[in-house]
Amino acid sequence: MTGGAGTDSVVLRAVQVGGRTRLSLGDGSNTVYADDSRFAGPFYLAGGRDADNVYLDTVASTTAATEFLGPVLMYLGAGDDSLTLAGTADVHQSVVVASTFVAHTGAGGFSISTSSNVVFLFGIRLRTPL
Repeated sequence: MTGGAGTDSVVLRAVQVGGRTRLSLGDGSNTVYADDSRFAGPFYLAGGRDADNVYLDTVASTTAATEFLGPVLMYLGAGDDSLTLAGTADVHQSVVVASTFVAHTGAGGFSISTSSNVVFLFGIRLRTPL
């Protein structure tokens, strides 16, 4: 999916993607929601120069985890960006990562929020710069 120069909003609810996922969003403020979804191949997200907000499995009363079986690469760009991995309202707000998970940010601020319902398989873990 390719967005335009303005604000883009992408909602992926209960989707099953067997191959590559590519979200190329424009330079406006962008928001991506993914809940109860399974991404079997590589997942690529490119934001723009304004604020980008990514919410992975944050909707309450969902029925399954959001799973990333292939590598995840996010370029969130400049602007004040945020990444939220799993909500805290119920146990189904979970994110499972079976490969690498990399989020690059630009010149603006960056915040990351996680819950105890984030699972990195095979000893992989989330690392943030000091």
